[in-house]
Amino acid sequence: MRVAIVGGIGSGKSAVIDYIKSLGYVTCKADEINAELFGDKDYVRLLFATFPGIQKADGTLDKAELRRQVFSDKAKRFILNSISHPRIKAKIMAIESDPLFVEIPLLIEANMGDCFDEVIYVKTRKSKRLKRLMSRPDMTMKMALKIMKAQKADKMLLNKSTIILDNNGSETELKKAVDEICEYLLSTKDEKENDA
Repeated sequence: MRVAIVGGIGSGKSAVIDYIKSLGYVTCKADEINAELFGDKDYVRLLFATFPGIQKADGTLDKAELRRQVFSDKAKRFILNSISHPRIKAKIMAIESDPLFVEIPLLIEANMGDCFDEVIYVKTRKSKRLKRLMSRPDMTMKMALKIMKAQKADKMLLNKSTIILDNNGSETELKKAVDEICEYLLSTKDEKENDA
């Protein structure tokens, strides 16, 4: 069973996946896989060739400039996604674990909706999300709003979701809800296996 954890930027997906990991489940984060791609010299060379101005004088990647370009230009964002998403998807699909919990911010954009048995949507008020984003290093209000706007509408994620997880309360309330969801998912997994 593959379970996606989705929601807009700043919704608390990482808090959810980190807690699930602390319970002993196998987890992965699409953003961490994406970050690992930056260690692949061929991948970075492809980015340099595709996005002028992202190579620093010392030859390293200027991630801030790449972010600025892709969140200022839909066509560039589409190109970056077409380069990175297939690589991320392949790495996720290669993980053999049952269940596997995956934090994936761009489920729809990465065309991975059909890769998961369950999709948990982490629902959080926009004001709370913005507050979290503004606490991140190098984040401006303008950039936070651009990123939120660039991600697929919450309604699209809600339509793909099988479980809604409200993250507008306390950390204790969130953990209790995650415990209940994990218990439910394991019971339905066992039922499906017994029916087979």
